[in-house]
Amino acid sequence: MFKLDIAGMFAPNRIALLTAKLAKPKAVESLFERPLSKLAISQQLRSISSSVDCCCWPNSSAMNTGEIHIFKERLLWIQDKGIRFADAELLVDSLVNRDRYQDERKVCLECLFLLGTGRWKCGNRRVGGIHSKELPSDFVKILQRCSGFKSAFVTNNVTG
Repeated sequence: MFKLDIAGMFAPNRIALLTAKLAKPKAVESLFERPLSKLAISQQLRSISSSVDCCCWPNSSAMNTGEIHIFKERLLWIQDKGIRFADAELLVDSLVNRDRYQDERKVCLECLFLLGTGRWKCGNRRVGGIHSKELPSDFVKILQRCSGFKSAFVTNNVTG
């Protein structure tokens, strides 16, 4: 295992050093002889990313780079809807598992038709088969099937 120093991670020599430790330990000696170009840094970041992803889903339960990106987008979206951070994090984590196992159920908080903050209303309730005007706060956080659902996300991996 290696320890990653986030604060200095983007310094060119740090990236090269980390890559060298992961790939070729002997390359560390020549790292400080020449400065790295932006292209070299970009290539090394991709190399590090692919090296790290080999230890992630589907080879383990750890989130891979794509899942982390989607996780962050969803977390911000759900927090913007007024859900506390701890609750939003638990919900988004369950959505990661939903995606991994190709569960077709959705959460109202992901829907384009969900209106309000705290006092929820469905803008497509007739198509979705919802009879009440307001939705209970717990209801919008439950995985369910809805014929009126339309994804609010524009991410390639997250579609409704």
